[in-house]
Formats: sequence, structure tokens, C-alpha cells
Amino acid sequence: MQARSSDFTQTRSSLQALLRKQTGSLAVRDLSGLVPPSSLVSTDNLTTLVAVVPKAARSEWLSSYESLTDFVVPRSSAVVEEDADYAAYMVVLFRRAVDDFKVAARAKGFQAKEVAEAAIEAGSSDGPPAAPPQSSDKVLETLRTEVEGKRAALVDWCLTSYGEAFTSWVHVIAVRLFVESILRYGLPPQFLPVLMKPNPRYQSQLRKILAQHFGAVGGQHFTGDGGGGTGEDMFPYVTFSLNIEE
Repeated sequence: MQARSSDFTQTRSSLQALLRKQTGSLAVRDLSGLVPPSSLVSTDNLTTLVAVVPKAARSEWLSSYESLTDFVVPRSSAVVEEDADYAAYMVVLFRRAVDDFKVAARAKGFQAKEVAEAAIEAGSSDGPPAAPPQSSDKVLETLRTEVEGKRAALVDWCLTSYGEAFTSWVHVIAVRLFVESILRYGLPPQFLPVLMKPNPRYQSQLRKILAQHFGAVGGQHFTGDGGGGTGEDMFPYVTFSLNIEE
């Protein structure tokens, strides 16, 4: 059960992480699909970044992004996505300036991230066509299907295993009931095994009634409330509890 539960939990965590990237704020989302493929610039020297900018700092971004580092293409910034708190801007710059640009952007509170170039590579006409990359939506759907499948398998396994374990548990208690009765009252065995599920509000009342009926059988060593110095679970009759959480 631990192995199955751990496997299910890991898969569900992966799904939740992907959902946060897909539906969360721009600060945590996957930005690779925001820039239209037709707007992506990717050459031997140039590349495209996406910068996540707080909306309160939009003016600062527009006035400073060209000077954050050298080799930024002037007037290359454009809004590609917005949410309640952030705006995502694309910007084109030389590849050799990417690291410096990220550091300078971070210092001003901007998150600059590289855009996946899979769309450009897939559309390239040079050489044999590359296999199309798996989209985020496809990965999300695959994870959802996997999570549901593992959850259903875990539930089925638990139901089956619980039934087997519970049956074995009751069997062990029945054997123990027989043994305890013989050890306490001797031979020949004369006892009536009963399985009861009392209302929790009337358990104390039930104990008193049972003590009245079987107190003489147990003798003076047992009291109706389970006391008498023999342990809190000792009564004038043999009793065991099945604690079931519903």
C-alpha cells in the first residue's frame, strides 16, 4: 500500500505542478507557448526571451529594457500575455548577452526566461522533419489520465485488501474469544459469541446491562465497569473491540 500510495502521490504532485504552470500567475506559469511561433527570433546570434514584469513596473520596463545590457534589439519588446498582476513581454537580443540580461532584469524585479525553440526547430525545412514536440496540453491530459488510472487502481486494491484483512482480523478475534473463554471459565466450553454494534451514546448503559446479566459468572474478581485491579478492559465477560473508522 505504501508503494502504491507513494506512486499515486508523486504522479498527482506532478499534475498539480503542471496545473500551476498552466493556470497560475505568469510568475509561475510555463511561458514557452506564449510567444507566437511567427514572432520568435532564433538565429545563430539572436534569440527571444520572455520577461515577466509586475504591472506596476511596466513603465520602468519599457524605459529600461534596451539598456539593461548591451546587444538588445531596440524596440523589440511587445506584450504577449497579461494577468491580474503581471505582464509578459518578449524581447530579442544577442545570445551572448542572455546571461547578463537575466541578471540585470532580476536586479530590477523582472523575471527573464528563455523561450522554448521547439516550434522553430519543428518548422525548419533543413534536413528531415523533426518529430513534433509534445504540447503542454497533451502532457497535462496524459498526466490526468495517469492520475485517474492510478487512483482507481489504488482504491480497488485497498477495497480488496481491506476486505481480506478485515476477514482475517475477525477470524483471529473469534479464535481469541474461544481461547479466552476456555482459559477463564474452563471446560466444557459453554458460551455464546455475539457481534454487536451499539450506538456510541449507549455504550456505558450497555456495559451495565451486560454486567447485571453476567456478573455472577465472572465472580468477584471482575466488576461491571472493567475495574477491580485486573485492567481497564476486563469485564465479567470476555469482550473485544473492533475500532472501525467510517
